[in-house]
Amino acid sequence: MKNKGRIISIIAGIIIVIIAVYIVMEQREYVARGDEIEEYPTQWNNIIASSTNANVLVVNIDGNRYNSDDIAMYMSDDMQLMCTVKIIGEMFNCAAKVHSDNTIKITRGDVVLQISPIDSVITKNGVLSDDIIPVEVNTKGLFISLQALSEMFEYSYVWDAATNQMNIVNTNQDNTVLPSYYNYEEEERINGVKNQGNFGTCWAFAALSAVESTLLPEEVCDFSEDHLTMNNSYNLTSNQGGDYQMAVAYFTAWQGPVFEEDDPYGDGITNSDIPPVKHVQEVQIIPAKDYKEIKMTILKYGGVQSSLYAANTNSRLVESAYYNKATNSYCYDGDEIPNHDIVIIGWDDNYDKNNFNSEVEGDGAFICRNSWGESFGTNGDFYVSYYDSNIGNYNVAYTKVEDKDNYDNIYQSDLCGWVGQVGYGKEEAYFSNVYKSEGEEELKAVGFYSIGPNTEYSIYFCEKYDGTTALSRRGDPVVTGTLKNAGYYTVNIDKTIHLNKGQEYAIIVKIKTPGSERPVAVEFKNDYATETVDISDGRGYISLKGIEWENTENKHMCNVCLKTYTNDAEE
Repeated sequence: MKNKGRIISIIAGIIIVIIAVYIVMEQREYVARGDEIEEYPTQWNNIIASSTNANVLVVNIDGNRYNSDDIAMYMSDDMQLMCTVKIIGEMFNCAAKVHSDNTIKITRGDVVLQISPIDSVITKNGVLSDDIIPVEVNTKGLFISLQALSEMFEYSYVWDAATNQMNIVNTNQDNTVLPSYYNYEEEERINGVKNQGNFGTCWAFAALSAVESTLLPEEVCDFSEDHLTMNNSYNLTSNQGGDYQMAVAYFTAWQGPVFEEDDPYGDGITNSDIPPVKHVQEVQIIPAKDYKEIKMTILKYGGVQSSLYAANTNSRLVESAYYNKATNSYCYDGDEIPNHDIVIIGWDDNYDKNNFNSEVEGDGAFICRNSWGESFGTNGDFYVSYYDSNIGNYNVAYTKVEDKDNYDNIYQSDLCGWVGQVGYGKEEAYFSNVYKSEGEEELKAVGFYSIGPNTEYSIYFCEKYDGTTALSRRGDPVVTGTLKNAGYYTVNIDKTIHLNKGQEYAIIVKIKTPGSERPVAVEFKNDYATETVDISDGRGYISLKGIEWENTENKHMCNVCLKTYTNDAEE
């Protein structure tokens, strides 16, 4: 009798599974046809959502591809494709931030949306809207409906149930993405003004302010300028100046940042043993004078570190003929090279050209954050004309600042980062580095520099390095892609690659940078500042076609700039 009951239960379970599968298949076919989902019983939605979430979700939008392995994304029980707010800005070319009251604020063009996560109520430019945008809160943060946002921004979308993909297309290319005015000070996206004092540390203040702005307003951090200036790998003191190149090397080597309270500024004391509290995994260098791209970067990511020529830095700009004290505006139109770093935190396209001391061609100015205390400018900020000779020539944004537990280990030999380039007089080249795993690990990502825009790359994994012939029989690439801007990038390896303790392996990168004759970034002793470079700690190689290889330490006296990131393998 007991066996009969068990058999009946098994049969009933099989019937339920068959019905559920039938419902899912019917619903998938029906969604793929584009029929109205409301015609089906709502109790089916949970089954459909569960089935959909069991596989990788993919979103294709404006030529970019996002998947649920890399970003937080899922289908809700209401059949909405929900995506983390953190990626919305990048997806739709807008500012999408969660503010201190948990309100989601989205700025696109001159339209400002404020969405309450409690009731999904929207205000549009301060006026209550009839539209509803589904928002959900869970342990991973705030999520928002991609379908609703697509409609709001005049994008079309099609859900393909067979491939678990949503394709989103901009149907109105004439939409204005950039607002005419935007200011971090009004958006909770910049920390308080700091004062560098008499030290030559403007570059450090600008770099850390830019990094802090990337995290704001969701996360408020105050990072240590002392630690950056005294614990990078360059041979310079706090009084000898610096530049963004030093900051990028410090961040990408995981030497910092650390909190200000753990290494206070100006006391001449530091602690090199303090571990970083964040990991900077991506730095973009925006092309010179590309004001649209600078503004887009500020809108989507964070402040842009740039530079000016200050006629007399000791007296600050207030004594300069190029600075208007009454309007806190600045414009230099000469040929001097820049000597002072600031952070661009906004812009005003309609800023009156008559506010500047010199005669400029037209209206418009960037809003910049200085490091000379609140007594300078408007509480530390000032306007720099679009027609200033130097503003926007050197532009750096720290576009991916991640938690310190994103990867367990970093392998590297280029602590000074991108000092120069090598190559063969061609746009293409191969470069490689050999590593030895310190434990049972999983290879998760590779980091390297793009020395110019529109760089194409292919990454290969050489499982067992036993000489340069191993580099030549590399097989197929594990990942390929294109990088829009110059900078430092971390590329995730989706394929599972296990590394045994003591295993010697190599990473190979084929790179193509249009217009370049030396596309491989390298570290070497170039001047007094880079005297500390150690080329004995790397095992780098370069090749023209990936067949014959030469050792960079012996042949070129340099380390290739190539890092790997691993996680400790689970027992």
